[in-house]
Amino acid sequence: MQQPSCCSLLPHAGKIRLKDLTGPGGGGDKPVEGTMNRGFNLSGCFEVGTSGTADNIWMGHIDDKTFSFIKSLGCDVVRVPMQFGQFITSKTDFTLTKTYWDRLDTLLDLGEKYGITVIIDNHQWKYCDMFPADHALSFLQSIWRQVAEHCKDRDYCVYEILNEPDGTWWRNHWGETQELVLKAIREIDTRHDVIVTPAPYGTIAQLPDYDDDHLIYTIHTYEPFVFTHQGAEFSGLQNVKLHFPYDPEKDDLTVAVSSSSNREALQNYATTGTEEYIRSVIDKELAEVQRRGARLYVGEFGVACYNMDDKAFRKEFKESRNRWHKCMVDYMKEKNVAWTLWTFAMDFGIFYNYWSAYLDYVADLNVGLVQALGLNVPEGAVDEPDVDPTPDDRPKVEQNWMIFTDSMQDSWQLGGTEGKYGISDAFASEGSKSIEWVLDASGSWARILTMELPSNMDISGYSKFCFDIRYENSTFEPTWVTFQNRMYGSENSEMFFNVNAPEDGGWHTVEMPLEDFRSQTGSDQWKKFKTFCFHTTGWNGGTAKVYIDNVRLVKLVPAE
Repeated sequence: MQQPSCCSLLPHAGKIRLKDLTGPGGGGDKPVEGTMNRGFNLSGCFEVGTSGTADNIWMGHIDDKTFSFIKSLGCDVVRVPMQFGQFITSKTDFTLTKTYWDRLDTLLDLGEKYGITVIIDNHQWKYCDMFPADHALSFLQSIWRQVAEHCKDRDYCVYEILNEPDGTWWRNHWGETQELVLKAIREIDTRHDVIVTPAPYGTIAQLPDYDDDHLIYTIHTYEPFVFTHQGAEFSGLQNVKLHFPYDPEKDDLTVAVSSSSNREALQNYATTGTEEYIRSVIDKELAEVQRRGARLYVGEFGVACYNMDDKAFRKEFKESRNRWHKCMVDYMKEKNVAWTLWTFAMDFGIFYNYWSAYLDYVADLNVGLVQALGLNVPEGAVDEPDVDPTPDDRPKVEQNWMIFTDSMQDSWQLGGTEGKYGISDAFASEGSKSIEWVLDASGSWARILTMELPSNMDISGYSKFCFDIRYENSTFEPTWVTFQNRMYGSENSEMFFNVNAPEDGGWHTVEMPLEDFRSQTGSDQWKKFKTFCFHTTGWNGGTAKVYIDNVRLVKLVPAE
């Protein structure tokens, strides 16, 4: 990515400060308050999936608790990925909705309150497919004119035109497209920095020399990929166990991986698994940015935590992961490069309990990683013990992680057979809406409803999956098992729990103890869970409208 337009990042007492560009447009020569040195990506908040809207923005990390905690760590910036294509009123006029502006203002108010710069990060794929007429240029110009108008008098915020532009067209034409969007912003707002980026697989040197003296150039680095994504099934590296730096006595570079590119990268790890190599990735772009008289910002970097689930390798992996982060952060500090870790929570984040719901920011904190990042360790935070803790015999109460109540919660996404599901106000067991699932006579494999997380997570601490259900206009026989609940987890395992159709009308509460799910393939555990999948069983020709509400995972926690 690249460097902000109206506000330059200038070193001052070892920090990068936002500075005003004088000229026409928002704010005259009033400086923009704020610094931008180190922080986190708050992913999963304004990312709502391809079927979501601004109503689905999750504010769980857009709150005082999170911002005060991030400030206490010694951070001064958060990058907030946003799917602007989901926040417009239509695909023709590109007007951003009132709900989006309300959520954005809450976010920016928090930034100003805590002195944390907010990067408004346009973070969505396939815009050229969504707006093909002019390869999404009009869309990008429109949304950024609106954001510039709305934010031109704000402090503590920066604009990022687009995260990792994708597709063949932008790979060949991104430099000039970005320039046209930048000019649209500058027609309205000359106060705020704008982050610009090369296209993926491109370099900053391939970009035009923009006629804007105050840009922040950005890059992402996860090098070497075979180390930072080891253990990840989605990358085909689930069998990889590597140390950092490379350890010739312990690192097996011959394990099975999913592709020829992964095989080549693994074989090269003796060369790439070094401090010198990961520094060279930054040096390559830093030299060009300095030639342009600008500043460099590493918007994403990090190591996934998947190999933390391997008890035999956990301690060595933790130490290697911390060394990689320390090498990166120390070098960026030396070179005065700003950074935001990918991510705050979830699989690349700073917590052992790496999902965003119900985090205890102190008890769940990975203290060793926080120290490696050069951040402050909160009072009372201690790293996990080397041995399992003694059993907790305190009285327990149930705590719910809500998946659906009037809308999909947290980062859960609703999916299924095209045109067969949606959110309806026809019935509700609680609140005003429920999920409507239409079962027709097209056969069991065409009748599917999913509730899915963006990536695998450990839900082994939860005890049961619960929801309320009702059938309307059903032609099913009461004795038929009308749907199953599938869990897709590690190694593509599938775990089943069968439920019978209710014999009478109205709402019914279903409780599915996780320990009672039965595995068809793979392992019978919940360490790498991703999807709940409802589907009818057998080739039952019955029809119905099914309503599902109050969907939740339940865990037992100590009573207050």
